[in-house]
Amino acid sequence: MNERIEKRLLQLTGKIGLYYKNLVTGEEYCFHADDGYNPASTIKLPIMAEVYRQAAEGRVSMNDRIRVLERDKVPGCGALRYFPGEPEVTLDTLCHLMITISDNTATNTLIRYFGAEKLTKGFRGFGMAKTSIRRCFYDYELERRGINNVIVPREAGGLLEKIAIGTFVNPQVSEDIRRILLDQQITHKLERLPEEMEAAHKTGEDTGITNEIAIVYGPEPFVFCFYSNEADVPACNDFIRYATWALAGGEEA
Repeated sequence: MNERIEKRLLQLTGKIGLYYKNLVTGEEYCFHADDGYNPASTIKLPIMAEVYRQAAEGRVSMNDRIRVLERDKVPGCGALRYFPGEPEVTLDTLCHLMITISDNTATNTLIRYFGAEKLTKGFRGFGMAKTSIRRCFYDYELERRGINNVIVPREAGGLLEKIAIGTFVNPQVSEDIRRILLDQQITHKLERLPEEMEAAHKTGEDTGITNEIAIVYGPEPFVFCFYSNEADVPACNDFIRYATWALAGGEEA
C-alpha cells in the first residue's frame, strides 16, 4: 500500500475500514477490515448476488415479475416510487435499478420477496459470515432501535474478487453481475479515475456515512472496499477519490 495513502487514511476521523487487494500480485492491505459497518446502499451488492445465485440454481427466473407494493415505496434514490399503483417488475429490472441508480424501492421489494433471513443465509453460502440484512430501507422504527444492516469490508472484497475472476457461481453469472456494476450511474467518488479506466462498483451514503466498493481496472486491477461510519463525509470522499486514483497508477508508491 502506498505510504501516502496510508498517511491520509490514518488522518480520517470516525469508524473507518478499508480492504484492498491487487488482483495481479495478490497484495492485500487491511485496516479494520474484519469489523462490521453500516453498509448503507452497498448491501445491495450481496442482495443482487444472492438473487442471481438462486436464479442460477433454478429456484427463480430473472424474468419473474414481482409486484411493487405501495408499502415498499420509500424516499431517496430511485424511480419506482414515482410509478402509479403497484406495477409488476421483473427480477432482472429490479436488480438493475437497485444497483445502477441505487433504487431503494427496488431494494425493499427484493428484501420483502426473498426475506431478510433467507437473504442473510444465502450470504453465508458464499463466504459472507457476518454481513446481514436486518431491516428494509427507511424502516424508521427499527433504525431508532439501533437495528441496521451490517457488512464487513473483507467480505465485500471477497465477493468482488469472485465476480472479477469469474468464480461467483460460474463465469456467466459473474459476468452478468459485473456488467451491472460497470453500468453504475453514481460515480462522483471515483471521478479522479481516467475516463478510459473502468470501475465495477457500488456506493453508499447516509448521515455520517460514505462507503465505496469497487473493482478498478487500472494497469493492475484491484478490489477497493472503503467504509466510514460516524465520519467526516467530505474528507472521506476526498480520500476515496485520492486513493483509487493513486492505486490506479496516478501516483508512484
